Amino acid sequence: MTIKIINNRLIIDKEEFVIEKQFIKKLDRVVRGITQESPKEDAVFINEGKEGKGKTNTSIVEAVYVGIKTKREIHLFFRLKRLIEFAQSTKNKIIIWDEPSLDSLST
Repeated sequence: MTIKIINNRLIIDKEEFVIEKQFIKKLDRVVRGITQESPKEDAVFINEGKEGKGKTNTSIVEAVYVGIKTKREIHLFFRLKRLIEFAQSTKNKIIIWDEPSLDSLST
């Protein structure tokens, strides 16, 4: 798999995702915040919307962009319990919780 950022485009293999330049500025601010020594910051992105409107794709693009900039691993979870266990046992990782509403309904 080949992943690269060129201007405001994230390219994964042959797929190309355009990221708005204003949003790149916000993502870069997040990268600075989570990588600076003091004060260390956490970051949470919430992507909400109707089914089939691109929430998962948006989450992946955000995570890959931040992952490339920080050289951090990306972990995708569908179950909150597993996500919490992982988050409590590790540091400096990118975590995506996909379809949280479905998991919340089942607990």
